[in-house]
Order: sequence, then C-alpha cells, then structure tokens
Amino acid sequence: VSTVDEAALPTLVRGISILYGNRGWHREGAALFARAAQALQQAGASDRVRGLVLGYQVYFLLWSGRATEGAAVLAQSVALLEASEQTDWYAYIRSHFGTVALSVGRIAEAQEHYATAARLTAGSDPYAHQWAAFSEGIVALCSGDLDAAARQFSSSLAVWRSQGFQRGEATALAMLSDVVRQTGGLDRAEAYGREALRIGSVTHNPSIIASGLRELGAVALE
Repeated sequence: VSTVDEAALPTLVRGISILYGNRGWHREGAALFARAAQALQQAGASDRVRGLVLGYQVYFLLWSGRATEGAAVLAQSVALLEASEQTDWYAYIRSHFGTVALSVGRIAEAQEHYATAARLTAGSDPYAHQWAAFSEGIVALCSGDLDAAARQFSSSLAVWRSQGFQRGEATALAMLSDVVRQTGGLDRAEAYGREALRIGSVTHNPSIIASGLRELGAVALE
C-alpha cells in the first residue's frame, strides 16, 4: 500500500466486513484486517483510519470466539480513535466493549455498552444500531428476562427480514428458537431453528448452520 484514499476506505472496509460476515469467514476476516492495519501503518495512514480497521479486526476476532485477543486489539483501536477525536466510529466500537464484557460474565457492563452504542448510532448508522440493539436482547436472555429478549429478537428479525439481510435474519431466528424453547414452545422453537438452518445452508454460512443445528439439538433434548 503506497497511498491511502481515506475518504473511500470506511465504505470499502464496511462492505468487505459484511461480505466476510455473511459468508461466515470469521477467522479469515480477522487475518485480513490484521494485515490491512499493518499495511496502513506502513503507509502512514491516519490514526482514525487505522483505528477503524482494527475495530473490524476486533469484530471478527469476537465472532471467532477469541475474546481475549479481541480485547487487546480493541484497546489499540480505541486509543487510535480517541487520539484522532473520531467520535462517530468510536460509537460503533462501543458494541465490541459490550461483547468483551459479556464474554466474561459482566452483564451489567455489557448492557451499558450496548445501550450506549445503540443510542449513539441511532440516527447515523442503522447497521451498527441494529446489531447493538439485538445484542441488548442477548443481555436480556443472559439475565433471564425472556420476555425482553423475545421482543428484541422479534424486532430485529422484522427489520433484517424487511432488508433482505439473511445473516441477521437467521441469527435472530436462532436466538428466538432459544427463547421460545425455554418457555415451552417446542414446535415454534423447532420451526425457528429449521428456518435458521435453511438460511445458513442457502448462504453457505457455517456459523449460521452451526447455530441452527445447536438449537435443533437443544429442542430434541427436551
């Protein structure tokens, strides 16, 4: 990388992250953005651009189950964004704080980060906003508030289905399957799980396929 078009880069990396996420290429995405961050540093890119790219690396590290490594990269990303005073991209990064906190059982802290991210991105970044709001449903599920979790997952499902965003739709279906199973609705839970599995199979997304199979297995064990 000899020159960096910093105006175009945010759109480019968002598109790449969606492509890799939709395909379930989480480990590959983490490696790609790690290489990109290193190349940007060598090219003398600004702190704000490097911080953004590291933020996407964090996203894929967390989806890969590498929360400890993700937390370390997250600290680097935040330091760069704070140095550049880039508040918009920092709002997106707040969701990652929530995921790191949730991975170690700090539920209240996770909720605070997700709620802040949802609020800060509500009018500026619908994609990041919906993921942050959906994550609040995960916090509710972990807290045992099944009604709140079901409402949030249903809301996210409706939004993502209307957008044709299949990865989001399947993710919401898998989580709804979990909630409904816990409330005794085994037939509905199975239906949600099968639909999530169908979408994962059609889109060739291994993480979604795994989620659908996991929920169907949980129903079978009831």
